[in-house]
Amino acid sequence: MCKTIWKMIFEITEWMAALLALIGIIGLLLPRLFCISPYIVLSGSMEPEIHAGSIVYMDESITPEQIRENDIIGYRMNDEIKVVHRVMELDKNNHSVVTKGDANEVEDINPVMFEQIEGRAIISIPYMGYIVTWIRSKLGIIAITALVGIFFITMTGKNNNQQEVEGN
Repeated sequence: MCKTIWKMIFEITEWMAALLALIGIIGLLLPRLFCISPYIVLSGSMEPEIHAGSIVYMDESITPEQIRENDIIGYRMNDEIKVVHRVMELDKNNHSVVTKGDANEVEDINPVMFEQIEGRAIISIPYMGYIVTWIRSKLGIIAITALVGIFFITMTGKNNNQQEVEGN
């Protein structure tokens, strides 16, 4: 009975580890091969279009000349802060755009220079950013490390059990 419970726990842990790895590969690493980068939206400034906690995938291959009014763009405000807002106005003479969050009453104070723009939104996945943020946290890293450890212990145990069965 006890072995059956532990076996079930190990199998569930294996599936969880495999699922997390798959999410990581498909959701975060694979898009980078196609010049697409994920942004995690922390605020509700773009609601209802993009919810807080969403992941927005940005096409980084876009050039400033391809940006149009009403596009949702990602730009770097400074070294630490990235913003996802809608383009309200293009100013090609000054190489800038005026942006605004959909939920905000007024346009952003400072225009965004073309050099600050990192991409145009192509898709958003609601609430997945919360999961990624948790995985990047200390608790998430500890949990993932524990899952990987349990996975390897489980795999080692399976290999030993198979060798014992084959040896008998």
